Amino acid sequence: MQGIETDTDNAESRVTIDADGTSARHRGVQRAADAAAAVSRALSSAGYEPHHLSVTVSESGELVLIARIGDQQRVAHVQAPSGRSAILARLAIGLTLGVLLGFLGLPRLELPATTAPAPAPTVAPPTIISVRDLSTANPEVPTPESQAQPTSVPTSVGTLFDQPLTSPIPGWTNEPAGPAWFAPDGYHLLAREPGRFVATSVPLPRSVQDVTLTATFHKAGGPPGGGYGLIFRDQTAATERDGRNQAGQFLVAEVGDRGDIGVWQRDDTRWVDIVPWKHADVVHTDRTPNTLAVTTHGSSVLFQVNGATVATLNYDRLPNGGNAGIFVGGDLNEVTLERLQIANTD
Repeated sequence: MQGIETDTDNAESRVTIDADGTSARHRGVQRAADAAAAVSRALSSAGYEPHHLSVTVSESGELVLIARIGDQQRVAHVQAPSGRSAILARLAIGLTLGVLLGFLGLPRLELPATTAPAPAPTVAPPTIISVRDLSTANPEVPTPESQAQPTSVPTSVGTLFDQPLTSPIPGWTNEPAGPAWFAPDGYHLLAREPGRFVATSVPLPRSVQDVTLTATFHKAGGPPGGGYGLIFRDQTAATERDGRNQAGQFLVAEVGDRGDIGVWQRDDTRWVDIVPWKHADVVHTDRTPNTLAVTTHGSSVLFQVNGATVATLNYDRLPNGGNAGIFVGGDLNEVTLERLQIANTD
């Protein structure tokens, strides 16, 4: 018979082996001895000083744990491990300790384990006042009356941009072989380079703050899955938002050609989800035109598609003012901007 005894004063283990003990069994017993020492330390650190703790393996193949805490003694039996792996041996010791503590009515203890690193602190999400669920089977079709802006939405008090997009406009990116160009049917944007979006500015005399941007787009080419939308609160100079620049600090409200809407912040060279892609039946799919409207007033943002409000939120992680622009994403996605209007709001 093999035996293990643990001296709880110094948590050392002593192992004895009969003459017929094999090296494999010796290794299993040594692991049990190490576990017994760990049990002793765990009990001591919890304030339950064991006077005696021993583990033995009987001839019938049982692992026997004997512990004395104060004047009490409890004995528990589990089936001895076969020596196939160290994991099974440690599991047997753990189960035995759980049984012992259950007998004594003590709080559950755990043997020391590797501590996982604490998760990095995360920034609290922005306040989403409302993201309407427009994915019902029979959405309400907006009527001329329902398309009117709610009374809480600021009204237009001055037009900053409203002109045809069928011929070149000074300051706009116009490269027929590049990311954006003017054509008789409107302003075209094409994401020619895989993994890169197209973002162009709308040059205005100054940055804008409380405005309504209204634009009508339609998909002109490319595989399914692309998106397009409006840029606002852009902190990059209009001259640098040339269709190729991928960095910056700005917000973009988009629709997808499969019927989704979303709002994101560009934070240098990464995207921050504000309203991740969400299906909305009010969005026209494929190449049917969609009219997008974004109204900003202070930190509040109202996003409408085809006259229906799809998201209302407060977002204060960027300055309220900035430049405006046009956005297209999705490899080889080509989009035509048919009409654009920018107006101040009171």
